[in-house]
Amino acid sequence: MEFDLRQLQLTELEALCELRRVCQLLELPFYLVGGTALGAVRHQGFIPWDDDIDIGLLRPDYDRLLREAPSLLGERFFLQTNRSDPEYYLGYAKLRINDTLYVQRNFADRKMHHGVFVDIFPLDGVPNSGLGRKWQHSLEQMCYFFGRGEPVNRGGKVVRAVSAAVLALLPRKLELAISRGCEKAAARLPREGGMIANIYGMAGYWREIMPLTYMGTPVPGNFEGEQMPLPACYDEYLTHLYRDYMQLPPPEARAPKHDAVAVTLGK
Repeated sequence: MEFDLRQLQLTELEALCELRRVCQLLELPFYLVGGTALGAVRHQGFIPWDDDIDIGLLRPDYDRLLREAPSLLGERFFLQTNRSDPEYYLGYAKLRINDTLYVQRNFADRKMHHGVFVDIFPLDGVPNSGLGRKWQHSLEQMCYFFGRGEPVNRGGKVVRAVSAAVLALLPRKLELAISRGCEKAAARLPREGGMIANIYGMAGYWREIMPLTYMGTPVPGNFEGEQMPLPACYDEYLTHLYRDYMQLPPPEARAPKHDAVAVTLGK
């Protein structure tokens, strides 16, 4: 559907500024991550065709934010997790704006908060061993599968049939409990060696694994005229995710990544 992308971006910026305010109150460092960090470095703001904002916090800071932010947020904002909004099934949080709508097609059938949002990702430690990392990745996939509560669409008819049979045997409350248990387990696997990952990141689990030193003490970057925190080694971070990140993609790839079916930007 058609909507004013620039107005959407500026609405999302309001939520980002609110998150910055709360994180400053709690003295919690956070980072622009993914395409938002790329936009700050390459465009000093949004990638012109981007339609969302991503931030990340190291897991202990992320957990504290989820515990303490709800009482500090302005009345226009709602911190959405798979606990505060049970029909929201992802393993990371979103800050939603109450008087808005940004309904994505894959969430359209969910009775949940659909406001304009900022994605808030936990940055988790990862195990050293390949087997441990495969298990962490599997836990992330199970968190999504049981949280969504719908058969797997990939892998052919057999996989779809088996996944449908598994879900048919379980009550919805148990599916949600399994999803949340997988999320907790993925975050608490033994790890050492100074590696982290945004295990729910859009680049995919394996690409997201990187040295913890890339994050470090946040450094300021210009994002739409606001000073926002970037990873300390943002060049290494962006090169790791995007390789030649200053190179623009081909014109046909310059499009919003979320499939919106309803947009209302409020006041």
